[in-house]
Amino acid sequence: MTARLDSLLKKSDEYDNFFVEGGSIITGFGARREIRKLAAKMPPLHGDDVAGFLDQCTSPGRRMLALEWLQADPPPEVVPFIARCLDQPPFIARSLAASTLALIGSDDAKGVLESAYKRTSDVQIRQAIERALAQFSYPIIPTRVRRAFADSETRDTAIKALSNIASYDATDLLLEALQDKDKRSSNAAFEVLVEREDERIAPALITMLTAGRGLTRKQAARLLGHRKEALAVRALSELCKTAEARDLRMTAAFALGKIGNTEAIPALLDRVFDPDEDIMVSTAACISLGKVGDPAVLEPLRRVIDERKHGRGWADLPIERDIYCAAIDGISRLPVPEVPNILIELLESKHEYERAEAAQCLGRLKHVAALPALEKAAAAPAKYSDSRERIEKVLERLAKIS
Repeated sequence: MTARLDSLLKKSDEYDNFFVEGGSIITGFGARREIRKLAAKMPPLHGDDVAGFLDQCTSPGRRMLALEWLQADPPPEVVPFIARCLDQPPFIARSLAASTLALIGSDDAKGVLESAYKRTSDVQIRQAIERALAQFSYPIIPTRVRRAFADSETRDTAIKALSNIASYDATDLLLEALQDKDKRSSNAAFEVLVEREDERIAPALITMLTAGRGLTRKQAARLLGHRKEALAVRALSELCKTAEARDLRMTAAFALGKIGNTEAIPALLDRVFDPDEDIMVSTAACISLGKVGDPAVLEPLRRVIDERKHGRGWADLPIERDIYCAAIDGISRLPVPEVPNILIELLESKHEYERAEAAQCLGRLKHVAALPALEKAAAAPAKYSDSRERIEKVLERLAKIS
């Protein structure tokens, strides 16, 4: 093992010149790839062997070897070594040291990062340390996080830090970021707020549905759906009906489906059967009816397919056929015993995209009794190859089960 370790250390020495301060970034990243390959060949080390190895890692190439090796599972006792790396060039090693301390996640590691942040004036290093510190929790918002939040360049890092701070102030800043004109910041805040526990979030989002800008209203509607906020059903139902923008009505319809509350059914049915509604909004409402999963929507979903009033004379166009496929998918998700038979009947539809959708639903339900009907549907004339392929894949899958 000693010979193997010595060999890896000597090979890492060859890359010392690639990790000089002010050197080529492209060259440095190329050298890092090679160092990472060497780290993958490291022998297992434990206890005193780890300390002995790190004592030998004083040159740039060796420090990079140690840092790459430590990415797998850095033990808390290596914090002093990484702290030294945090103060030594080049930037790529210092940045890697900061992220390694975040991986360790101990109070000692946090203390090292906070101390380094205070004493360095290098903007790039401070940003790397801020990204690492964003992984740690705090009872209140640190000043540096507020400062980062106020800067559009570092706001994403601040949002990550806020995700680990449970205070009301942190929630308020996240709600502010959700309304940011910069979609990156808005989406980053969205991802944090999806799982955040704070009873004030739903009322704040409901207010945004009417008081916010277009993007803000859309984000608020989406977030209410992802959070499954039953409190928002009435507001989303109204938005689904009255919003001028088609995308906003569609987003509200999808959100109602995610919430899955039966109180949304009347509003969704209105969107499906309103002759003046845009086909994309009607389709979204149809999908959401299926997600609500109430047996009461079986009859209206059948009406969508049987009455065929949504094709506008162009039912073969993808944008028009989607609503019929959505209705079939919705039917397949209802806890009703006759669902498999309805799907088998639809395998005889004159519209091949409906046959393919029904087949896919039967496959998801693992309804082996549908095999004869599926074989017949697979043999039917098809204009589009993908329709036939979808049915054939279901046939193959169910045949294996049987």
